[in-house]
Amino acid sequence: MLVSDPFEPVPPYQFGTHYSSPGVIFNFLIRLQPYTEASRTLQGGKFDLSDRLFSSILSCWRSVTSEVSDVRELLPEFFYMP
Repeated sequence: MLVSDPFEPVPPYQFGTHYSSPGVIFNFLIRLQPYTEASRTLQGGKFDLSDRLFSSILSCWRSVTSEVSDVRELLPEFFYMP
């Protein structure tokens, strides 16, 4: 296992996480099966904290346009599902 030196500078990068991970997908689609159960499975059999569950496109938009660490993007399902 390679351990990096904590005093060595971190090379430049764009995102510390992928913008379309299973967690992001499950979060957006949590109200649809099978994503409901997949989300619970990802969180050890329970739903995540209610403050972290998706509830509003507007609040999500505000977060991704103002927080550097929020790199989520809307899924294609937002454009064709009711």
